[in-house]
Amino acid sequence: MLRRGRQQQYNESVSDTLRRYQGVILVISVPLLIICLVLVLMPAARTSSNDVFVSNRKFLPNVGSPVALLKSYVVVFDAGSSGSRVHVFCFDQNLDLMHIGDELEVFYELKPGLSANAKDPKVAAETLLPLLEKAEKVVPQNMRKTTPVKVGVSDFKSEAAKTPNISNGDDTFLKEMSLLGTKYYLYVHSYLNYGLLAARAKILEMSKDSENPCVLSGYNGVYSYGGIDYKVSSLSSGSSMNKCMEKALKVLKVNESNCSHANCTFGGGGGERKDMFVASFFYDSAAQAGLIDASKPVAKVHPIDFKEAAERVCATKLDDAKSRYPRVGSSNLPYLCMDLVYEFMLLVNGFGLDLWQEITLVKKIKYQDSLVEAAWPLGSAIEVVSAAS
Repeated sequence: MLRRGRQQQYNESVSDTLRRYQGVILVISVPLLIICLVLVLMPAARTSSNDVFVSNRKFLPNVGSPVALLKSYVVVFDAGSSGSRVHVFCFDQNLDLMHIGDELEVFYELKPGLSANAKDPKVAAETLLPLLEKAEKVVPQNMRKTTPVKVGVSDFKSEAAKTPNISNGDDTFLKEMSLLGTKYYLYVHSYLNYGLLAARAKILEMSKDSENPCVLSGYNGVYSYGGIDYKVSSLSSGSSMNKCMEKALKVLKVNESNCSHANCTFGGGGGERKDMFVASFFYDSAAQAGLIDASKPVAKVHPIDFKEAAERVCATKLDDAKSRYPRVGSSNLPYLCMDLVYEFMLLVNGFGLDLWQEITLVKKIKYQDSLVEAAWPLGSAIEVVSAAS
C-alpha cells in the first residue's frame, strides 16, 4: 500500500496533489495562521504590551493573581464553511455565565466562510481579524493578556445524549470531562465533510455538471464550495424527491461504516440516540420551510416532518418558491429541496431515527433572563474555564 501510494504521488502533478489534499491543508493551516496572526500581527498594532490575546491559555485570569478577580472571559472562534463567527463569554468562579451588557454572550458573524478562500489559507485566516478586533473591545484591557482564545474549524458536529459503554475499549469518541469536581462522560464525534454545504457539493458532483434531480425546477447556475465551482441545472421535468433521496443516501455511505459499536451511525460514529437536540442548519431549514415558528428558539418536530416539507418544496418551481418561501435567501433557494431531503435522510438513514421520534430543534437556550446560542463554542468555553479552575 505504501509503494502504491508513493507511485501515485509521483505520477501526479503538484497542482493535482494540492487539489487532492486542499481540505486537509486548509484544516491544518488555517488555525495555525490564525494563531500566528493573533500573536504577531495584532500586538504589533498596539501601543501597550499588555493589550494582547494569548491563544490556548488554559487558566483563569485570577489564578496566581494577588488580587482575586470574580470573573473570566473566553473568546471562541467558530470558523465554519458557511461563515466565520466569534463568541465572547464571561464566567464567574462558579462557572455561571455573567452578562456582558444586556446579553449573556457577545456574538459577531462574517460571511462567506473559510471555504471561499480555500486556495489561500493566509487570506482565509486574515478574514477573521475583524472578528478578533470586535472581541478585543469586549474584554477589559487588564484581562486581555490572560484571556483564552480558542479556534475551531468546523463542518458538522454531533453529540449523542447517551454514550456507549466505556468498558469495551473501543469507544474512542467517549471523552471524560471534569466540571467543578464532578466527572462526566461525553460522547463526541465530528462528522467532517457531512455538513449541509459539503453535502450539496457531493450531491452536485454526482451529476458531473449535468442536470440534478435535487435542484428546483428552472434554475441554472454555479455552486461554489471549497474553492471548486460546480455547474448546477435542474431536470427539465422538475426536481424529484425520490431521485434526490437516492443521491443523498449515497453521500451518507451508510453501509460503508467502519464503526465497531453496537449502535452505529453513518460516518463511523456510535451510541444510542433517544433524546435528540438538533441545531444549526436543521433549525434554519425547518424555519425557512415553514415547519416551525421562527420567532421561537426551541421547537418539537419529527423526522417525517422534513420529508413532508421536502415533498412540497421539491414540487415547487423556482419562481413560485421565491414568494412561497420568503425566508430563504436567493443563493440558497435553489437547494431547498436538496437540503430538506438530505436532512431527512441523515436523521432516518444516518442516525437511525424512527419517522415519528420526537426531536428538539434548538436555536437558542434560555439561561436566567436571556437567550444564548445553542452551539458548540459555549461548551468549549466551559471546558476551558473548568480546566483552569
